[in-house]
Amino acid sequence: MKRKIRLSWSAHLASAHKSPPQYLRDLKAKAFGWEGDAFYLTERDFLSLRKKYLDDPSNDTAAMNRQAVAIAGEPMGSRGLGDTVAKITSAVGIKPCGGCKKRQERLNNLVPYGGGGKK
Repeated sequence: MKRKIRLSWSAHLASAHKSPPQYLRDLKAKAFGWEGDAFYLTERDFLSLRKKYLDDPSNDTAAMNRQAVAIAGEPMGSRGLGDTVAKITSAVGIKPCGGCKKRQERLNNLVPYGGGGKK
């Protein structure tokens, strides 16, 4: 069975205005198994699109797109929901306020990933 990668459409739309126009078209063409905002790509398609669009150093939005893909498809060390929310808001350009760190910790404790955190 082929490995599949779960991604978020809204994370990709957030940076679409700076992506090559064909990126979202190619992404949607290869997507399957839509569940609300989430969709899947085979690992092969994910790596192919990533190489074609996101790892291109001439693309000045490559770092932002890589971050959106990482948030959507790879945990990248998130301890819980608070870390995920912080990464998404950062990726779309929202600057953290004074209470953001407290909310992040509270959400990490309420919805931890991997069984950690406080109940």
